[in-house]
Amino acid sequence: MITVTCIAGNNSFCCPAMILEDAMGVSFIIGDVTTLQADAVVNVINFEMEDGGSVNHAIHAAAGPELKEYCETTDRCPVGGAKLTPAFNLPARYIIHTVAPLWRDGREQEEKWLAACYLRSLELAAKYNCWKVAIPVFSAGSSGFPSGKALQIAYDTCRYCLIEKNITADILLVLYARDTGCNIQAESTAAVFNTVAEYVKLHHQLEEDRIRMLRLAEGAKPYFPEEAQRIREIMMPDGATMIVVPQGASVQFSISSIPPKPGNMPDREEFVPEAPFTKKLLRYMDAKGMTAPRVYSDAGYDRKLFSKIQSDPDYHPRKYTVVRFALALKLDPEETEDLLNAAGFALSRSMLVDLVIAYCIENNMRSVWEVNSILENWGLETI
Repeated sequence: MITVTCIAGNNSFCCPAMILEDAMGVSFIIGDVTTLQADAVVNVINFEMEDGGSVNHAIHAAAGPELKEYCETTDRCPVGGAKLTPAFNLPARYIIHTVAPLWRDGREQEEKWLAACYLRSLELAAKYNCWKVAIPVFSAGSSGFPSGKALQIAYDTCRYCLIEKNITADILLVLYARDTGCNIQAESTAAVFNTVAEYVKLHHQLEEDRIRMLRLAEGAKPYFPEEAQRIREIMMPDGATMIVVPQGASVQFSISSIPPKPGNMPDREEFVPEAPFTKKLLRYMDAKGMTAPRVYSDAGYDRKLFSKIQSDPDYHPRKYTVVRFALALKLDPEETEDLLNAAGFALSRSMLVDLVIAYCIENNMRSVWEVNSILENWGLETI
């Protein structure tokens, strides 16, 4: 059991918070990375190691001016690379600095570059025998990464390093709770955070597509921003060629593939689709005895959208629109899955946002606002 300090308004309190470890050694914690007893802390910075958001400022402030002076005597760190410095006044032994890519709406495979940052940081930690590594997860640093993606990549990459690369470490993913204004609310936030963390750790699955992405990230060659001003061709481990076109253009892959063998297709009559989303939604409304105004109001939508859904039997909603209606209708997990399937969706066991939503539904938290509050405290996008 470890005591974690959570800030609530102008006051602070100490609450016993579980360091929720799974068998792989990845943990979630609400706390301050600058106060943790660790062998190494990871600091995501900008290209010149001068600015990287509030967490970087906190690390420099806690480490003292010696850190800045030391950084000025070393070579600059490339994007996707990592370098190690002393921790100076921090309770850790080392600080591992890594440079994240700028976020451009995912059009330059930024997720792979950010994963490469964590991969190389953990490889460096292993090289210097760092058994406990603290990684702060940022809401949106100077790189502009969406907070939910940053958290997802951090967790998936940590699991990948432990499972696939056999790195032995106790990894702490450090999140910061929002100021809640009073101690009672902060204690409640910490308690909910811990129970959701336990659920996530028990149910998270690292699926093949994410493993494939992380393997590609291993081959991402670190680069300096001036080199990013021209087209770059990068050979990936699986033989693909990644061509990076700067200024927000898309990344293209040249991948050889074997065409599938032709087979005997069944007759069209053999495919019998189930009821579409609109029909399923109206059926659940009737079964729950709920009126249209009550449903769209509880879901956080207006009458105009609901009228559009009612009038279009082939209406195709967004995934989290379906989730909002499932919450409003107070559907149980099986019914929620059924409604999502009718629109061609599912709650994924490999996505943190979906795991938090699944936790809320399984624990009878059916208010959209309550679910969004929990997602916010996790640094995830709201629905």
